[in-house]
Amino acid sequence: MVESSNANLALEGESAMLCFLLISLIATDFTVAPAGGDFATIQSALQVAMPGDRILVETGVYPEQIVFPRSGNLGAGPIELLA
Repeated sequence: MVESSNANLALEGESAMLCFLLISLIATDFTVAPAGGDFATIQSALQVAMPGDRILVETGVYPEQIVFPRSGNLGAGPIELLA
């Protein structure tokens, strides 16, 4: 019974690693810019960002109060705001 339990733990570890790799591969970079970006406001980018995504904020003035509607997690990582 111990061997079976160890085998199950090994499979769970491999599954977790595969999920981590898949999530890392689908993380997205969004650009916020006054013109020509994916979004014109930081908040609109935060509304769609998922754990592991990065929001790249271009030079500009963004008169807004931002709220993170969700946070990151251990597997995918944080949602990052980069300027």
